Amino acid sequence: MTANRYTASESTTANTQGLTFVFLHGIGAHKEQWESLISELFFLQQNKPPHLQVREAWSLDRQNHGDAAVLNADELAARDRGQYPAVSAAEWGEGITVFLNSEHMRGHRIVVVGHSAGSAAGVIATKHLDLSVVCIVGMILTAPVMLAPDIYHRYLEPTAFKLSEAARQRPDTWASRAEAHRWLKSRFPWNLWDERVLQLLVTHGLTLTPSNLNVTLKCPKHQESVSFPDTFSQFSAIEQFQKICRLIPLHVVWGTKDHLLPEVVQGSISDESQGRVAGSVTKMVGCGHMMFQERPGEVAGVISSICGGIEVVEGKLEDGRRRVRAQL
Repeated sequence: MTANRYTASESTTANTQGLTFVFLHGIGAHKEQWESLISELFFLQQNKPPHLQVREAWSLDRQNHGDAAVLNADELAARDRGQYPAVSAAEWGEGITVFLNSEHMRGHRIVVVGHSAGSAAGVIATKHLDLSVVCIVGMILTAPVMLAPDIYHRYLEPTAFKLSEAARQRPDTWASRAEAHRWLKSRFPWNLWDERVLQLLVTHGLTLTPSNLNVTLKCPKHQESVSFPDTFSQFSAIEQFQKICRLIPLHVVWGTKDHLLPEVVQGSISDESQGRVAGSVTKMVGCGHMMFQERPGEVAGVISSICGGIEVVEGKLEDGRRRVRAQL
């Protein structure tokens, strides 16, 4: 994986009571697309009590997206010739597990924020975490894609294959970044995006072709295409949601104009009759599936509001040392 780390100042990183956010993008996105939201979140939390301030934020690339796709180009090309070319959300989840267990997260109070398939990867990442050591105080799942098999086959399967085919057929190379910007801005869904986020895609989501004459998507369109019908990850994530929802507060955020996931699908994810209990469910009026690309400031506000429910819980370790954790 590749990752970006964001900080505001030395004083915030020294605030060990503060929150560390880990952002996980959806299919076709990349780690920098969160930057407008991250900037707003730092601003919203700066005058909050120390345990609600942002200590730092991290944004990760799925292994076949963004800079990670460039880094892994040879491996991805080899996979394209094999039977299983995709980097599934479950495989990404394994990488996220390694990151959350690493020295970068040691002693941090972590809030995982996922979007779409990134939400599934984040939930799957908890499968092999020792939650008494890795302090995840909450997960915020925006437009999460994780479904039981019957719901997937009934409601989402045709959409997944349509998205896969659309990604396969879509242009992915332009003469310049300016031309790419014009093309994207004139077409759905990019024409609904906040201009700052669209510019982040043009700046960070594109790379020069081998000839250095054109620009192309860092995420090969074939890799994006094969990422959509990822049923194993969706089924695995919904099972894990049920297992951890009473251990980690799982907050779900939807847009009321989600063009991918109908109301019945949204409700199934936090269906208490199936043992899936959400910490909260928020509906953002007028937002579509790609909510943080469309309205990064408003989504930051929702995240800030959810984090307002964090309470500091003090205790002592067995050797008598003071422990301060947080609950969301």
